[in-house]
Amino acid sequence: MRQRGDLPESAPGPAGAGEDAGAMAPAWPREPISAQRLRDAEVAQAQATLKRELVRVYAQACGACKPKQ
Repeated sequence: MRQRGDLPESAPGPAGAGEDAGAMAPAWPREPISAQRLRDAEVAQAQATLKRELVRVYAQACGACKPKQ
């Protein structure tokens, strides 16, 4: 379950908190992401893409995608 701190800053607050809809904070973090965290995110995304592609190729090679006769 998400904690309140895990929600993006643009998430609406509790009802009746007096927040103006036009003055909502941006969804991105206030401080820029570090170069290392950006690289880590790019590597994780590339690994996930590679894994999906490997699973697809493996399934195709072992005949999982062929229709059963």
